Amino acid sequence: MDLLKPLQIHPELPISNIDLFNGDTLSSLQKYFEICSQASDLLVTTSCFAEWKKGKSTNGTAKVIPAVPADSKVRGQAVRVFFFDDNINLSLSASSGAQETKGICNLRDITTAKYVDFSAGCNGFTCDSAYRHTLIHHSSKYNNVLVQANILDAMSNVDYFSSIVSKYCQKGEKVLVFMEFVNMPLTNFATDQAGFDSMC
Repeated sequence: MDLLKPLQIHPELPISNIDLFNGDTLSSLQKYFEICSQASDLLVTTSCFAEWKKGKSTNGTAKVIPAVPADSKVRGQAVRVFFFDDNINLSLSASSGAQETKGICNLRDITTAKYVDFSAGCNGFTCDSAYRHTLIHHSSKYNNVLVQANILDAMSNVDYFSSIVSKYCQKGEKVLVFMEFVNMPLTNFATDQAGFDSMC
């Protein structure tokens, strides 16, 4: 079964659809993670607003972010997944990472496709802060770092992104970064992405 469905939108740009919400969601998630983790340059992905709206804007129907178990490897190499977004709402409540909480991060285990609660105290996740307004959830059980990015912090610190990545990645890991671009300062980002292996 071909999980990627080509969309004939532009003759020079290969654009495909992969359904992460219906059918064999595990195979689709693993294919999505494979594509993202093997990318060697910028890769643009979009999420399904219709599914999120139908799910009442909860984490469980939001942007799918692959959750990578700490002991897993991709082609013999550990992968660390970062997700930067200014609307992730890590400060919302003690259950900010629950599936039914309003939010924009649908963290899914790449071995089961099951939802991973990223609230502090769940699944090895703890909360750190950076700069003045940035919150970070990172886990001992998953190679995932979720960042409630802040535009003021990003604008006033030219190494904002790379300093966070450097702090939480381990030597020898492949770094995969998912990022919401709508409100983030691209001028700083363009000069601050050295060392990122893949960008989605």
